[in-house]
Amino acid sequence: MSTRQIADACGLTQPALYHHFKNKQTLYIEVILNEIHKTKTGLERIIKRHKDLKERLVEVAYFILVNKPEEMNQMFRDIQQELSADARKLISDSWFNGFIGPISEIFAKGLEAGDLRNPAEFGTNPINSAFLLLNLLSHTPLEAKNSTPQDQKRSMNSM
Repeated sequence: MSTRQIADACGLTQPALYHHFKNKQTLYIEVILNEIHKTKTGLERIIKRHKDLKERLVEVAYFILVNKPEEMNQMFRDIQQELSADARKLISDSWFNGFIGPISEIFAKGLEAGDLRNPAEFGTNPINSAFLLLNLLSHTPLEAKNSTPQDQKRSMNSM
């Protein structure tokens, strides 16, 4: 998509767009950082609202499934191939802070409360567990993509 098309979609002129963003890469980075921030805020709200480990994990999984970008793999490829090393590091650090941090906190609190077995038995830790959960959620079965959010949530609660 060209900056002209982006400006048109936003109801701006191209010069007005460039007044706010140096170039298309800067705009792209800002959009990604904004999405990461919204995700982090949502995950932190779930952690505060729900005290039960299972409830937290179900709500987090539901939140991520409903809110993740449809073309996440393409987005990661674009980031890797099109952005500068500094931009990739900024996005990577923000992603870790916005996704892995809150989710690993859930696993750490579950360990502290005795709700989870010692992850060292399995060669893992709360951070690795967060990565594993996100990886599992990134491979949503086809039938889940065609079901309603209520159906997805009901299915996860029955686990």
